[in-house]
Amino acid sequence: YHQGELLEQQSFVTSEEQSYSETLTFALETDKADQHHYEIRLLPNKDEFTTRNNQQHFTQQVLDNMIHALFIDHHPRWEFRFLHSALERDERIELQTILLNPPVLSPALDDDNQQTSLPFTDKITVVDEANQSLFAGQDLVILGDLSETTLREELTAEEFDLFWQQLGQFVSEEGKTLVLLPGEEMLSTWNGDAPVAKLSPLMNPQMIEPEEGNADPLPLGMPVLPTPIGYGTPFLQFGDQPEQNQQIWERLPGHFRAYTGEPKPAAEVVLNAFPSRDAAGQPAMAYQQFGQGQVVWLGLDSTWRWRRRVGDKYHHRFWGQMARWAIQNKLSVETELVRFGPERPEGIPNQPIRLHAHFSSTLLEQLPELNPQVAVFRLPHTPDEEPIFRLPLLSLPSRQQSMTAVVENLPEGDYEFVLETDQEELFPDEILAPYVVRPLPTLELTETTANRKLLEQLAAQTGGKLMELDQLDQIPDIIQPSAATETWQDETHLWTHPLWLTLFVTLLSSEWLIRKWNGLP
Repeated sequence: YHQGELLEQQSFVTSEEQSYSETLTFALETDKADQHHYEIRLLPNKDEFTTRNNQQHFTQQVLDNMIHALFIDHHPRWEFRFLHSALERDERIELQTILLNPPVLSPALDDDNQQTSLPFTDKITVVDEANQSLFAGQDLVILGDLSETTLREELTAEEFDLFWQQLGQFVSEEGKTLVLLPGEEMLSTWNGDAPVAKLSPLMNPQMIEPEEGNADPLPLGMPVLPTPIGYGTPFLQFGDQPEQNQQIWERLPGHFRAYTGEPKPAAEVVLNAFPSRDAAGQPAMAYQQFGQGQVVWLGLDSTWRWRRRVGDKYHHRFWGQMARWAIQNKLSVETELVRFGPERPEGIPNQPIRLHAHFSSTLLEQLPELNPQVAVFRLPHTPDEEPIFRLPLLSLPSRQQSMTAVVENLPEGDYEFVLETDQEELFPDEILAPYVVRPLPTLELTETTANRKLLEQLAAQTGGKLMELDQLDQIPDIIQPSAATETWQDETHLWTHPLWLTLFVTLLSSEWLIRKWNGLP
């Protein structure tokens, strides 16, 4: 159902097995940029004990704006050429490209024999201003086969440090997406302390190739298949139905090499490469949350091989889905002066809701006078109705024009977050973002969460430690065999020890015998 109206209905035959599941796929299409509310209903089975879990609500935020992507690479390798072409032809993507070592070509001429510029630049410009940084205004950054040595040759020491600092803030604080597209050059200078290693979902990367004699003739090369998690990941969908998607992946051409590694504790592996028929799969693609954003490792430099005999069908679909997945955290409202909205379009009662507002660099000097705050209204409301409450927006420590606020304790219902400032003339149109608080799901559908404060108290009282997912590798070092030293004293009286008693009796007997031998009494 969409906004209460039936969109599609599907049927399936249930099984008598005790444990049974069925996967259904619905195509949700709309040409209206807005917040769309959907509901899935399941007709009750005759043997069901309860039907309270037979419906599920969810909200989709459809945005009508461009995806701003930055692609940085060193050499025009085949992966760069095909990927650059695919992103440039996508009408929903505005691409900026930096190629440090561009091909030597004859200057291109237009119809008037005037020299035209190439569609990329060959310089990395690093500015010590957050609002003018290389990554300002971008939604997605694709970092290609760049080594630490190459970047140090291109940048000064200060610029090098600033480059990685701003890239880390781009992901962790602004909630954006970084895709690492490694190659042999990146791996040649890889070490655990490098800035890219701290961002990467994989550790100790290495290149693997198909073992001779084990690769199938079709598809040529090393097979790459999604993991069970990967088959459900949005950007790895090549078919409308799960079975169709799996069949397409099994038919795709393989690869001549893959860049794999050890996944970090918080990483999700979504693609595995199989160097031989009998070998276990090794991670070829993984991603992990990094602060508010996410970092993706794509250890394939030949996704262009998916074009074999089908053209753009799967290659363009993969990268288009990747770009759209990258902006899943994009804020609801975007104008020339501000981007504003909650991290998610819906939540459950009493769940903290984090709101973000990113102001344009043109307002940087006026921010102290703006006094931005968020007014929370419950829908429906009249124009002259007072909000439930107001919250101030607080600046992030490293980015003054990026502000945040946390709304708490909202009960079930529809809400509206309105951005208010002391200078209304700067924002003549009302800037608002809708939000839905859904009812708590049934116990079967409830998402369990840990009580961190209680766990910390228990750990402190019992001499333990609360570990995060990315710290699980420290457990073997913390849990060591315990050793203790115990000292005690055991007192034994001289006359009670058997040895001394025997010696004493022997001496007395000897004296008596000697006295008798000499005729003494």
